[in-house]
Amino acid sequence: MKSVCRFALVLALSGAAISPALAQSNDEEVWTGPYVGLQAGARYASGASNETLVFDKDLDGQFDDMIATTAAPTADLFAPGYCDGRAAGDRVGAGCFKDKDKFDIAAHAGYDKQFGNIVVGLVAEYRYPSLTDSVSGFTSTPDAYVFRRKLQHEVGLRARAGVAARNALFYVTGGGAWGKFKSDFITSNDDNKFVGSGKSGAWGWKAGAGVEQKLTPYMSLGVQYLYTKLSPKDFTVRASGGTAGNPFITTNAAGTDIRRSGTDFSSSTFAATINWRF
Repeated sequence: MKSVCRFALVLALSGAAISPALAQSNDEEVWTGPYVGLQAGARYASGASNETLVFDKDLDGQFDDMIATTAAPTADLFAPGYCDGRAAGDRVGAGCFKDKDKFDIAAHAGYDKQFGNIVVGLVAEYRYPSLTDSVSGFTSTPDAYVFRRKLQHEVGLRARAGVAARNALFYVTGGGAWGKFKSDFITSNDDNKFVGSGKSGAWGWKAGAGVEQKLTPYMSLGVQYLYTKLSPKDFTVRASGGTAGNPFITTNAAGTDIRRSGTDFSSSTFAATINWRF
């Protein structure tokens, strides 16, 4: 994040120095035309904290059940609690390894049209984020249950609109996005059988703002912020089997379905951009 801010400062200073040399009137439509470019920066997961796991032990499609201990039907098996990230052990006291934020890279192509000092356009992009979001639950047995989802690929189509000030362009942007996730489940419970199911694709949206500065008539540098919110299809794990009296099969012999409570995957991206215009 600090490096992106430093880049923005350098961009502003260099733009102030270069603009007189490239000065053109807005009537010349400095920003009209197609372009291709690259983005690189940092991406941070910003999903809901204090997430938990939810259970459907009667398999009625409603995840509103409590898993009771074998000894006491009113005692919550998951009473030890939850933490954001991947469990560091099978007891809640071990804590969780926090998910690491990742470097985000993207390629894009677009077209802008200038009307006076107003610029509007469309941009399509492909991103390779490799961003992981995890939540862990702990039981009194003791055991740990970890749900992980990793955003592997993302594509999007955004509109953007801005104001041109000579060779600088200040803009806002927003549109649709689709991401491909890899979801998995890890547990120290070796008594039950666990089978995961769910789709890997997720639709959503993104919005943000940025600035571009032309260094030559055909190349510009910039900085950009994007907030992205995707809604992954619910990844569900069926806990079945186990010994008689096992808490996951006491209500329905077929087992219990488990999901994470959070349904959205949100992130913030701070990136430097470079465009080549035609």
